[in-house]
Amino acid sequence: MNIVFATLYWLVPGSVANALPNTFTDVFFFSVETVATVGYGAMYPSTLYGHVVVTIEIICGLGFTAILTGLTFVRFSRPRAKLVFAANPVVAMHDGKPTLMVRIGNGRAAVLTDGAAKLNIFFLDTTREGRRFRRAQELRLERAHMPIFTIFWTLMHVLDERSPLQGYDAARAIETDECS
Repeated sequence: MNIVFATLYWLVPGSVANALPNTFTDVFFFSVETVATVGYGAMYPSTLYGHVVVTIEIICGLGFTAILTGLTFVRFSRPRAKLVFAANPVVAMHDGKPTLMVRIGNGRAAVLTDGAAKLNIFFLDTTREGRRFRRAQELRLERAHMPIFTIFWTLMHVLDERSPLQGYDAARAIETDECS
């Protein structure tokens, strides 16, 4: 940016007072001093053209500084969630239906807002060619959105006829090694 503005000053000799004629370094350092708002006093805009270029340079410099400051702040102050997961999921009755439950906790002292969760299960499938591969399937959650997440949240998936886990129990999962 300083090179661009120094070039504008250099193209019109006399636009910066006390700058040596045809000396790029003088107008370059004048540009640096202008953007930094230092203004040592030895050089100053001496023509209308000089004042206009200085005004544009100050506006650009302030804008550049503000944008750079904002981007730096956003980069280093981005909040990160710290979630703590229960060691084991549980299948228990909820509203008269067997329900897979996974509890997660907020590991931060601050309240998290607008939380969203997805729960996937991986099945081991066999293709018609006999190759085995893992297939992911998303499980439908009773409450996949939490407006305010303070302490804990229990993700619940009802094991009904619409569930890909219907009919599975721990023994069947271990025995067939289809679920992991």
